[in-house]
Amino acid sequence: EVKYDVFDRLNTGGVIAEPMEIRNAIFQGEFNRLLHALSDNHTFRRLWDIPVSDEEREQNSMYQKMTDLELVLRFFALQNYAQMNLRFKDFLSDLMESRNKEYNGNRALKDEDTELFTVAVRNCWHDFGEQAFRRPGLDGLQSKKSAPLADAVLAALSDVQTEQISDDKAAQIRAAINGLCEQDEAFRKAISTGTNGKGAIRTRIEAARSAVQAIVEAPPEAQ
Repeated sequence: EVKYDVFDRLNTGGVIAEPMEIRNAIFQGEFNRLLHALSDNHTFRRLWDIPVSDEEREQNSMYQKMTDLELVLRFFALQNYAQMNLRFKDFLSDLMESRNKEYNGNRALKDEDTELFTVAVRNCWHDFGEQAFRRPGLDGLQSKKSAPLADAVLAALSDVQTEQISDDKAAQIRAAINGLCEQDEAFRKAISTGTNGKGAIRTRIEAARSAVQAIVEAPPEAQ
């Protein structure tokens, strides 16, 4: 936290560094390298409308500001949101530092993290396609992609193997998440107001997980 704050306070030059750019400079290590590798996943890039072409990606603002890396970092941080006892930005930084150290002592952890992320983004693309992370708008219009909504959807779908999700269940999952966005006041608030608070994070992730698990675990005759 101290190292991050020092960088943050010195961040007064002509070009201001983004929070993730600061983390990338401070917290070098195996986990940081994995964030770069996973942000290169083509499915992940499609989910966030980041060009698959490397040349075109270089012109993308999310790539230029390392927002894509922060989105990957958020995914891992919020797997353990119950342990959050810091400001959200410090919680993200703390995970980078601690995970770098954990990778040194547990080589299998990197493979586990890679599989968890890969399953989540694969399931999300399978169920939502390019409409992933968009809050349903009026008259069928779609809003900009939402990181808080992505937190909930990715966390919920990281617990499920792709073969468990038939096309019918994928449609049900889409309807359930859209229903939370449109009809569940607590969920709507958790993805729109004070979104980085622990209570809001818990509300949206647990609601999405419950909705997805109910669909996946339902026997065929109950659907």
